[in-house]
Amino acid sequence: MNFLRKSTFMVALALILLMGPGNYFTPTIFAAPGPALTTTGGSASFVEADNTASTPVVIDSGITVTDGSSTTLESATVAITSGLQSGEDVLGFTNDGTTMGNIDWSYNAATGVLTLTSAGATATLAQWQSALRSITFTNTAFTPNTTTRTISFTAIDGAGNTSNTVARTVTVTATDQTPIVTMTGGTTDYAAGTAAVIVNGTVTVSDNNDSTQSSGIVSVSSGFHSGDTLTFVNTNSTTFGNIVGSYNTATGVLTLTSSGAATSNAQWSNALSAVMFSTANGTPSGIRTISFAVSDGTKTSDAKTSNVNVTGTLQLTVTSGSASFVSGDNIASTPVVIDSGITVTGGSSTTLASATVAITGNLHSGEDVLEFTNDRTTMGNIDSSYNAATGVLTLTSAGATATLTQWQSALRSITFTNTATTPNTTTRTIGFTVVDGAGNASNTVARTVTVTATDQTPIVSMTNGTTDYTAGTAAVIINEGVTVSDLDNSTQSSGTVSIASGFHSGDTLTFVNTNSTTFGNIVGSYNTATGVLTLTSSGAVASNAQWSNALSAVAFSTANSTPNGMRTISFAVNDGTKTSATKTSKVNVVGLPSLTTTVGPTSFVSGDNIASTPVVIDSGITVTGGSSTTLASATVAITGNLHSGEDVLEFTNDRTTMGNIDSSYNAATGVLTLTSAGATATLAQWQSALGSITYTDSAITPDTSTRTISFTVVDGAGNTSNTATKTVTVTAIDQTPIVTTTGGTTDYVAGTLGVAIDSGIRISDRDHTTLVRATVSVSSGFQNGDILSFIATGPITGSYNTTNGVLTMTAQGGATLAQWQSALNSVSFYSSGSTGGLRTISYTVNDGLKSSRRGYEFSSCHT
Repeated sequence: MNFLRKSTFMVALALILLMGPGNYFTPTIFAAPGPALTTTGGSASFVEADNTASTPVVIDSGITVTDGSSTTLESATVAITSGLQSGEDVLGFTNDGTTMGNIDWSYNAATGVLTLTSAGATATLAQWQSALRSITFTNTAFTPNTTTRTISFTAIDGAGNTSNTVARTVTVTATDQTPIVTMTGGTTDYAAGTAAVIVNGTVTVSDNNDSTQSSGIVSVSSGFHSGDTLTFVNTNSTTFGNIVGSYNTATGVLTLTSSGAATSNAQWSNALSAVMFSTANGTPSGIRTISFAVSDGTKTSDAKTSNVNVTGTLQLTVTSGSASFVSGDNIASTPVVIDSGITVTGGSSTTLASATVAITGNLHSGEDVLEFTNDRTTMGNIDSSYNAATGVLTLTSAGATATLTQWQSALRSITFTNTATTPNTTTRTIGFTVVDGAGNASNTVARTVTVTATDQTPIVSMTNGTTDYTAGTAAVIINEGVTVSDLDNSTQSSGTVSIASGFHSGDTLTFVNTNSTTFGNIVGSYNTATGVLTLTSSGAVASNAQWSNALSAVAFSTANSTPNGMRTISFAVNDGTKTSATKTSKVNVVGLPSLTTTVGPTSFVSGDNIASTPVVIDSGITVTGGSSTTLASATVAITGNLHSGEDVLEFTNDRTTMGNIDSSYNAATGVLTLTSAGATATLAQWQSALGSITYTDSAITPDTSTRTISFTVVDGAGNTSNTATKTVTVTAIDQTPIVTTTGGTTDYVAGTLGVAIDSGIRISDRDHTTLVRATVSVSSGFQNGDILSFIATGPITGSYNTTNGVLTMTAQGGATLAQWQSALNSVSFYSSGSTGGLRTISYTVNDGLKSSRRGYEFSSCHT
């Protein structure tokens, strides 16, 4: 009571003070005894979840609990007092076990009342406040009623005091439910190029708040390749409603729509389960991820995916560009690989059974050829056959065991060629197709082959062999077997025949057109400096046959003096564009035997009172045999200033260096003939023989005109050499006169009459009939008083020198040999001295040029 009185007094006092001047009175509520609840302002906001249980919302996380008379509460009631949706609205509480004491709860879904109790009323105000702050509201409906709920809170303490009732509102927002697509898992296998397959036949569409959908999207969300196609065909309005589809080939998206969103979820399920996938045969294999989604007009479902494993069918891919074929030039054309980079993919197959490679564009039957050769290492058991009429090459693998790699290797090796000399140059199209063991055929791919025709080079051919030719003789045909051909030209414009090796000045090539039928209009021009004969046909009208005749008629010749040896003659023709390869024939210039004398004359000097010494005419003469290593004969003749019967040519075989060469000389003609029986003497032996031949003149006083000596040899075939000459100068020697005494000793007694010294003296001179002087002298034993005298004969006169014992005899104009002989025979010796002994008397005569050798006579003087 005292507490009550005091409280009343304090209130009254407060009112008095507040009502004093200048103060306003504001009513204040005073807490009554018992619990008191206070909520925060505003509302809690509940938003319905989308296709999941909604998240409960705390009704008032700031509610407060007070109690003037108690520190604990016994119970509390939280009730949806306005807007309750029975069976849907739920008030929830969960004791966290730490801040909420022993508070327990129960909820009546029908009345929307949540009752919380604390056994023994032991839960404190703080624990109750924590509990009330955690109470949540939720609604379990997919489409909740959106009226605002009023949530009322009331508490009772242990004394039975009931609190005030406070309320907080909860706004309710209904969420449009996203449609849901579901399906069973798994992967659908699909072979590219085959009929379309259903992607997934178990697609289901549901929507928690919509029974219909307005659109759907089915797309290749991963692995998309150009050629991939999604299709939907509405075959039944009962099953599929009014759904229609539109596919974008660029993006791989199939859009399904239902006009007015009138199609049920079940029909959408049917439609999505009927979507099909297909792709072109050439599209790469691999997994395609197909995503499915629908839209209710507001929200679009999450996409659900199913996989399509594209295994593909057989696929061939060629490289870009063309293969290039060029025809061969006079040889079989080199085949060209059509496509060394073609690729083969087998889809679901790892082996193939067959392939067809065909010329599908511009085939030239019987000429175009496709070829395949199994290398037996990388191509398995693949065999082939080619139909030349249709241009189709068929390859097969027995049992379809050859792998894709082996087939690819085989297809990459296939070649094209054309057997025609001048192929048609239109571009060929080559098609490739393969077939697997199940009979599935690949796509057909094609590659082009360009064809270039090659101008064929003309061809010169000829028989082999060598033509022998003797220099200086008539021209000989070089090769009568020359043939000209040209695979794409029937005429030629020019030709060249040249001495390609061994050429010497004097060598000549000739062609004479003697018949226009045989040689056409071919004419020739020879360059003596280069050894080249140029043949031309004006207008290139001469046929290959006429060119063959012309080249076969080309002749070779050379001068006799031209060096021997092999000449290589090359032949070629030109069709106006290309020149043939040269063909060669040989001419062996063997030449005539050849003689070469040394320079300068040989000198012959006649003997003096003896036979002349023969002189070797030319010890350095050389002999070459042309085509022969032996000779048969030789002629050495005095061809200039022969003096028959005097001039002599001589040969003596030394039997060591001259083989079997023999000789005979005709003195009347001045011809020395040498022969070798069987023509077995070698060139060296002949050279030795000819180098030993001598000339002499048997006349005492030879004619001194220069002799010309000519040499000629003949080989075993009768070929005669050149005539080589050598001159021999002839010098006539003045013959020395000769005095011949009888010899012996003449006795003489001093002081007696003189005695003839030698009355048998003989005088001769081979080239003079007169002498001009003589000398008789006491050449040994001379003594003073010795005197020589003679009896004058004819014109001969004399004088004696007593001091030297010399008697000099002269004949003005000369005296005959007989006169001189008589005069000398008359010479006598006289001595007036008393000295005896042997005197040597010497005689000498002179023809005006030469003096004779002394002739001696001995005279014995006695006293």
